[in-house]
Amino acid sequence: MSYNNFVVGWLPEISWDSPQPETMAEFLEANSNIFEPYSEGIAKILLHNEIMNAELLLSERISGNPAGDFFTPSIMTRPEFERFLDNPVIFQPDHFPQFMTDFFEDFKEDSDRYANIEELYVRYFAYLHADEMPFFRYYGRIAGIFRTAIAAYRLIKLSIPLEGNLKGDPDIVKTIIENRTSPDLGLKSEIYEITELIDMFNLEPAELEKRFDRVHFDLVGNVGQESPFGEHIIYNYLIGLFVKDRWNYLNEEKGRKFLDDIIKG
Repeated sequence: MSYNNFVVGWLPEISWDSPQPETMAEFLEANSNIFEPYSEGIAKILLHNEIMNAELLLSERISGNPAGDFFTPSIMTRPEFERFLDNPVIFQPDHFPQFMTDFFEDFKEDSDRYANIEELYVRYFAYLHADEMPFFRYYGRIAGIFRTAIAAYRLIKLSIPLEGNLKGDPDIVKTIIENRTSPDLGLKSEIYEITELIDMFNLEPAELEKRFDRVHFDLVGNVGQESPFGEHIIYNYLIGLFVKDRWNYLNEEKGRKFLDDIIKG
């Protein structure tokens, strides 16, 4: 039996409605020896937390007010991230992909970094979409399309022009702009499940974010079922924990801010 078979068979059951006795950080720490062979792929998943922490820390530095706890697990501690923001080239972690450092070099002022933070998310999903592993390529594309679609729906609802305000993959942005009057924004051929988002936009922001995460959770969980013991199943599982972690972190106020930030980005 391969090691993948052992790990997949060992993974505790997880579903959207199942209780989560421990966070992703606690789960990875308690089982670090089991997940050590997958550390490179796990680091790619956790980069999302680094970007959310960058957004949080930039908000603090600009406003002077605490913005909340760091998302965990994280690659850098708060003091390490502070040093990185002050000098990205000198204090770039060895394992950081170049697009992270490039962003903070392209936008040197904290105010510009915060105003353009959506660009960093776009670069992250593009980085995953270019990965050699098919699962990460798929995940990067799906997550990027979903985030762009949410932003587009909200901009349209607020009567804000899409041109110049909608961020994302250029081809997806172009498709949305050309199909702005279509209920599915022209994306049904890309992701059939995009239609499930259409009726969600009268919900409160926190509930909308939860419903979005539920669709995302289910969609990613269906990837690669034809190979039930592949390495991608383990990353699927960890992304499921990541999504549940994020939802547990968000309350209504944070959910509203999360969606507003997508729009303002």
